[in-house]
Amino acid sequence: MACRSCGEEMARNTTRMRNHLVICQKYLDDATENGIHNDITIQAAHTSKRQKTLSFPTISPSQKETLDLAAAAICIVDGLPFSIFKLPSMQKFIQLLNPAYKPPHRNKLAGPLLEKMYADLKQQTDTLISTMPWINIVTDESSNIKQARICNISVNSKYGALHYNSEDIGAKRMDAVGATNWVKNQLYMLSNGHLNRINSIATDTCNTMFAVWGHLQAISELKQCFFIPCDSHGIQLLVKDILTIPRFKKIHDQAQKLAKAFRKAYKQYARLREFQIICYKEHRTLILSVITRWGTQFRLIASILRSKDALKRYAIEWTKKDGIASEIYEIIINSEFWQELELLRELLQPIDEALKMSESNDAHLGYVYNRWYNILTHLRRCEMEFPELKEFLKLPDQNGNDGGVFSSRFQRQVLDIHVVAFYLLPINRGIEISPANERRIYTYFHHYSTSVEDYKIFCNEFQSFRLQEGPFDSERICWEHQDNPRVFWRNISTHTKIIEGFAVRLYSTPANSVASERAFSIQNIIHTKARNRLQSGRVNKLTFMYMNSRVFRSIEGGIVKPKSPVLLNSIEELALENELLEVEEEYQDIVDDELDKEDEEDDDDDDDDDDDDDDDF
Repeated sequence: MACRSCGEEMARNTTRMRNHLVICQKYLDDATENGIHNDITIQAAHTSKRQKTLSFPTISPSQKETLDLAAAAICIVDGLPFSIFKLPSMQKFIQLLNPAYKPPHRNKLAGPLLEKMYADLKQQTDTLISTMPWINIVTDESSNIKQARICNISVNSKYGALHYNSEDIGAKRMDAVGATNWVKNQLYMLSNGHLNRINSIATDTCNTMFAVWGHLQAISELKQCFFIPCDSHGIQLLVKDILTIPRFKKIHDQAQKLAKAFRKAYKQYARLREFQIICYKEHRTLILSVITRWGTQFRLIASILRSKDALKRYAIEWTKKDGIASEIYEIIINSEFWQELELLRELLQPIDEALKMSESNDAHLGYVYNRWYNILTHLRRCEMEFPELKEFLKLPDQNGNDGGVFSSRFQRQVLDIHVVAFYLLPINRGIEISPANERRIYTYFHHYSTSVEDYKIFCNEFQSFRLQEGPFDSERICWEHQDNPRVFWRNISTHTKIIEGFAVRLYSTPANSVASERAFSIQNIIHTKARNRLQSGRVNKLTFMYMNSRVFRSIEGGIVKPKSPVLLNSIEELALENELLEVEEEYQDIVDDELDKEDEEDDDDDDDDDDDDDDDF
């Protein structure tokens, strides 16, 4: 049966038809036009006077849950404050999008939602780690904004660095034994009890870490694990060593003083920027040097030289009434300062380039030996211009004693494993091996071998590789991949017994501890002065979410890799400049506090291993 007015079909039922006609606007319009008054029109008129039912926008529980998780990701994955949804502008924006949705309270964001997202991503991360044939570990210690001691551990993967854990170690004694126990517990959890899956452990080069390596190697399952000193850390310490030479220290300190003076005098910095516009048609930043920030020493010098003309224009109009001290004015007008600064830039630039290369995710152990040798060659070329380098580069005697600073740094940083990795590179097959390096190579082979028979096989396979004999004949397909050591050694896998597996592991090992440094940088992005109430455990989870979510997005092809510092535009350089100023001031506060404590307390004469002044775990 159908309504004659609107044609709507319905079941053959008098009551349903009557109810339909009461609300059928077409029937009612026809009735009004034709002067029809009956029970239906009377009921319709009576119904229309009642209050109309209002339709409220609604969302289902599942939609609410999905939206809450998406809202949480804004704070958790992108490192924004939990209070962002309390902002009036944000609330208005959400109301316009969907009036039915009420964003979660900050307590829910930092509580149940964070826990759920962390648990889900933790499961994904553990699954990814479980699929890795070998696990490469990076560990380090630093402090957070509350000066709490934080130890972290990260995992290098082909997709990027995975954060695993950052732990507030409180007042724990982190000497060699304490640090070993902490690292060992983390390794057991990370590898699910299978320590033989740990391929390498990268750390800094302090005495404590070297002692930790010895303790860990005593564990049978870690006997064949590679222990790697961070190459980037070592090159940065070499820059620090160079800048302790009085001539270089003087010019570096003057440049730092100049940059800091303008950064603290806002009006004068604004005037300098006006001169930069006149000279260069753009603003150029003055970068501060912070010893804990790799590469900032060279960037300081380069930034001063890039603004040389503007600084000299500023000095022409300088008066004693300006906010810049006379001492800074004297630096700017001193021609010897600019000459020395240019020479220091030429000295540090190749080292800075080596530092950048060492930080790459693709930097493997085969590059380290040659990188340091190239730095040594460069410094020796500079001896004529800088006689001060002669003592710095002094070679040790036959007993290995009385060497210069570079020699000590080189011996600490370039180990037997780096020499082995260099000579196992297919492109280096024809390079002659010195007697000293030959001894280092075979000593390492002996350490790696599990038996005398394995050692002999190892040595024979290495000699065959060097001579292109046996399975390494020049006709083999592997030699077509000399530029890619991992592919080369994979191609020879079925023809060797020991050396292939060793070499593949070797060239799967990162040469730096950048993963941990990056984790601390992310920690400082999240745990700022504005968010100093965050507890260490929550910061760990936020850091985990921030870093690992990007790795998984990278796997899915949905994220752009971070831009290299050398490619920053002027606005990004200014942001880095402000960040470095804040870091430098905080670092100086820490140094001042430590000096005050040293004045008040007696020296600690205990038998700790961490007495190296380069770094502490």
